[in-house]
Amino acid sequence: MGKNQHRPRNPRRPHCRDRLDFLGFLVDGVLLAPRWAEDMKALGHPDFSPNQWIGYNLLGLVCGIALIWIYAAIRPRFGAGVMTAVYAGLAVWFIGVLIHLDSCV
Repeated sequence: MGKNQHRPRNPRRPHCRDRLDFLGFLVDGVLLAPRWAEDMKALGHPDFSPNQWIGYNLLGLVCGIALIWIYAAIRPRFGAGVMTAVYAGLAVWFIGVLIHLDSCV
């Protein structure tokens, strides 16, 4: 195989990301769900509604797309590599902090 070629993914073998999504659902959605609900009530907050779960997942998707877009935008200047990814991640984190601070005011 050439340098830029990769092996096709076996459709019968689950991808690592799929396993992590399932593991996250299993741990947070099944095993720890009663404890999450109990802790939210102790803090005086209601349980998460399905709309809130959808909103958090959409927010995560938007943040992921923003991270990729920022990395692609700064890659020509900083070059490909780990530090460029760190800079992009810090930029998304900083923007998220500013948005959160704006909503607190």
